[in-house]
Amino acid sequence: MNILPIAGPFGQLGNTCFLLAGLFGDILLIRLFLTLAYVALLAGALTGYPRFGDFGFNGTISADGIAWAVVCLALHLYALCQLVRDERVIRFRSDDEEQLWRFFYRRSGMGRLEFKQVLKYGSWVRVPAGKRILGARDSRLRIFLLVEGHATFYTCYGGYTDPGRPMYSGALFDKGLLNVLGVFVGLEKGEDKLFRAVAETDCLLYSWTVEELSAMATQHGPAVAAFWRNFALSQLGMELELRSHKGAEPLCATGETEAFAFLHGARSRDFTDPLRPYEQQRRTAKGTLQWIWRSLSPFVPPGVRHTALPVNGILARNRVLALKTAAAWAALSRESSLAGECDLAPGVSVHGGMLAYHHLQRLQSIDELEAVDMVQLARELSIHGRSDYLAAVGKQPNSKANADEGVNAVEEGKGSGDPVGSPGEPDAQGSRKVVRIEVIT
Repeated sequence: MNILPIAGPFGQLGNTCFLLAGLFGDILLIRLFLTLAYVALLAGALTGYPRFGDFGFNGTISADGIAWAVVCLALHLYALCQLVRDERVIRFRSDDEEQLWRFFYRRSGMGRLEFKQVLKYGSWVRVPAGKRILGARDSRLRIFLLVEGHATFYTCYGGYTDPGRPMYSGALFDKGLLNVLGVFVGLEKGEDKLFRAVAETDCLLYSWTVEELSAMATQHGPAVAAFWRNFALSQLGMELELRSHKGAEPLCATGETEAFAFLHGARSRDFTDPLRPYEQQRRTAKGTLQWIWRSLSPFVPPGVRHTALPVNGILARNRVLALKTAAAWAALSRESSLAGECDLAPGVSVHGGMLAYHHLQRLQSIDELEAVDMVQLARELSIHGRSDYLAAVGKQPNSKANADEGVNAVEEGKGSGDPVGSPGEPDAQGSRKVVRIEVIT
């Protein structure tokens, strides 16, 4: 057995960089050392892999070594440039966008880079005083953040419209659409619960569609979805605090009292207050050294590859179910031009829509959920009922005890106190009634 001579200087330098890439856990440092390693290998291939102690050109080159080094170097260098670019100082196009970022930063921890991705979606909406911000159909498809102004939120449930509750800067509605983020927060709206929002003063809002929420939850880095879930938790918690202590002074995300003008439509302090010293992210030599030391992680911790993106499992099911139901209820409740009425799509009853919703909840496969056309399903169930529909598509109803108790109860007209009447009750001709939901628009 012969022992080869020690690798030359470029080989030693490349192996050292590979070792450093394995010692650190930060992706930027890993890409940096991998880039340097392939720079060393490329230099070695161009100089004919000189022996140890010799840096000169020996008259030969390695063609395959050059090819591999160039390809790998290009990939790692591109990734390194992107990572370095992500660390740049990001400035927004307007003061409104800057204040909107401060609001998200204080209520979720979202950084400027992630918020720049959020701003690729949604749009600014201005609504004059006295005009409607959204109605029955829009409430199924869009979520609104009230930036400035004062609005009133009315809920119509079973034909009864509540007196309305005030909404101030920082309010988010409808929170039921936050289910699209993957974590089930409830607050779902059934076929007989609708609402509208009216601007009491000139209002400025930012709005996203339910599809845009889904895209932000699944098509960007894990941090974007995680920050959105932080934001949802903050909004739900702050509204619970406000409702639990009626008459108490409203607070902003720092725990400080809102300004007096807040109750008259002024922006929340989470928008307007300048960044405090502890909120500013300044780069210093000491901070850089601390970052390098914290990044030293030669042993991979458990679960480092796992993310909370709602692309599979229970989070994915919640996301798809929220998307489908939002689109379905919007289609099933097409707004009429007549004030105070909300018509159903042709051939669809509220009863069929409710059966479709319960049927969707019982599907166990994500692929099955995504393939369902909710409006078509509601039409079929409105006409045939669930048992006949399953027989028509070649499926048998689940025979397990209580498996379809909720669906059967709806199908038989035994719903729990439906205030608009029993959709399952046949009329004089033996067909099911098509129920019209009264809503103030």
